[in-house]
Amino acid sequence: GPHWPFGCMIALLILIVPGVPLAMFLVFKALPLEIIVLVWLLQLTVLGLHASIGCCNPGIAERTHENPNPEAQGAERWIWSDQAKSWRTMRMKFSADLNVLIIDSDHICPFTGTAITKQNLTRFRLFRWTVFLLQWATVALIIAGLVSMVTRHSREGGGGEGGVREKAAGARGGEGAVGGG
Repeated sequence: GPHWPFGCMIALLILIVPGVPLAMFLVFKALPLEIIVLVWLLQLTVLGLHASIGCCNPGIAERTHENPNPEAQGAERWIWSDQAKSWRTMRMKFSADLNVLIIDSDHICPFTGTAITKQNLTRFRLFRWTVFLLQWATVALIIAGLVSMVTRHSREGGGGEGGVREKAAGARGGEGAVGGG
């Protein structure tokens, strides 16, 4: 469909936004490896769902110029669609965005780059929940990683005035700040 560039951009964001802090905290050993692996697996799940929704046939109907079943009744009755220039049943809708007839259409999703229908609706709902989880896991990961880095830095004497005084005292031969020897 016409939304595939936007869908590709979303996939790139799914890779970059959690991926950068994951790599940074892995390099600086700011978080346990198990936490990083869990968020990474969640990220891969989101990417897999995104790809499975965007790359599947959501239920595109073939256009037909002759009524395939003139005696059908109810929802299976065939009607002519001027927009689609084809016969269609009541279950089919014409998507002007995608320029196709879609069976059991729910909506068009530019984030996945495709139509959401009865065929991929369950995967789409799972995708939404995993994106939500990944978003909050990334926020929690960034906060926890930064706190870990700051506390490690202060424990190693790398921050604050106390660390500066200790280093200055050590530079004078290990004597205290008062007196001198």
